[in-house]
Amino acid sequence: MIWIIVPLSRPANIARVRANIALQNYPELRVCVVENGAAVGACRAAGWTPDLVLHSKRSAADAKNVGVDAVRAVGGELWACFDDDDYYGPEHLVDLAARLGNKAAVARRCGWMNLPDGLYFFDAPMLLGATVLARVEHTVRFRDIGVGEDIAWFADMRAAGHAVIDAGPAHFLYDRAAPDHTWRADPVVVRRNFGPADFFGPVDPARFCAGEIVYPVEYRPRPTDAEVLEAIAS
Repeated sequence: MIWIIVPLSRPANIARVRANIALQNYPELRVCVVENGAAVGACRAAGWTPDLVLHSKRSAADAKNVGVDAVRAVGGELWACFDDDDYYGPEHLVDLAARLGNKAAVARRCGWMNLPDGLYFFDAPMLLGATVLARVEHTVRFRDIGVGEDIAWFADMRAAGHAVIDAGPAHFLYDRAAPDHTWRADPVVVRRNFGPADFFGPVDPARFCAGEIVYPVEYRPRPTDAEVLEAIAS
């Protein structure tokens, strides 16, 4: 059984979260939602009754710690993070569980990213906290540092002797197209920092979740920085 922990800070995204969970082909799932800050009471307002609903009034890191502690308290052995502003394909958890083996944790590196000008595929060497599947017994606490808590968590896991396996970039779409994300992505800066990328133009993320977009497929020539800025301005 896998417990999905959702640090919920954007009540408007509850429908997306529920759809991501409903898509999963993994057979045994439980859901723990940690309503964070202004999202307290969001599940009740939406008529959603996850297995556990908890509250955190601090950071995303605290919300994850609250969730992991709760899963540990009910005897859960595996937990997976589902952020409220990303997209998870149907085989996401099935694939992670198969790759976990006897290791402590597994996570995806940054690949598919939705930016204001369209969909990119980067395959950058950076593991994403939003994709973690981990064993409760080996999970170290997330540092409440405001920014970079996931990067610090991966480092702390390594320091504790717990390997985090790289599961590749499939089955997950990092969505940074809207202005209300924790990390606001400037397409020009992202393209420079993450390296070479394939560009697919504007794409409905629902097509990704439905398994209609996989790599490799035909893609558009990557636009210039000037074209990106022009597209955003328009």
